Amino acid sequence: MQVKHLLSRLTMTTVLLITTACSLVGQETPSAPMPPLDEGKAFTSVSVDGTALSFEIPSGWLSINEPAWEWSPTGTTERRVGIRWQTLTPPAEAEAAMLPQNAVGLSAKSLSLSWARGRRHTVEVYATPAPAQSGETKAEIIAVETHCLLTVMQGASRVVYDLFASAPDAEQLAALEPVLTRMLESSALSK
Repeated sequence: MQVKHLLSRLTMTTVLLITTACSLVGQETPSAPMPPLDEGKAFTSVSVDGTALSFEIPSGWLSINEPAWEWSPTGTTERRVGIRWQTLTPPAEAEAAMLPQNAVGLSAKSLSLSWARGRRHTVEVYATPAPAQSGETKAEIIAVETHCLLTVMQGASRVVYDLFASAPDAEQLAALEPVLTRMLESSALSK
């Protein structure tokens, strides 16, 4: 856990140095970095209406995109965590139902919690469909996201939960990863 905290601080220092350097040469600065997550910071338990799911988010984070279940440290949609869910109708699969359409997968790995199993996907989201051929013009990346897709049977229904984090780039997404990890580790599905 201390290694993650140290890496988070190193990432923050790097972003601050880049921001300072850009300011000195008169270039536009990248978006303000998210402060590192304080491991001792208070967390708030959230029970998601319409589901039996609960998890923790940092206290003080602001709810955004009402009525969506999303939170941000700054109150903007640029960097956020959240949850979506959907009942799957066969033959629908979790990835097709929940991952952004204009996205390209960067990584995927198995995920196992006490109440569900699934996959953790990291994707780049494009403004337009991603280029299919290497010779095509590269589309603009508008976000890098991690989606934790967890599928469970609830009665006769197959439900997929998507606990996710979204940021403009991979470095800012890395700063959100401790929050997403806390959401997953604290999550519980009551019967």
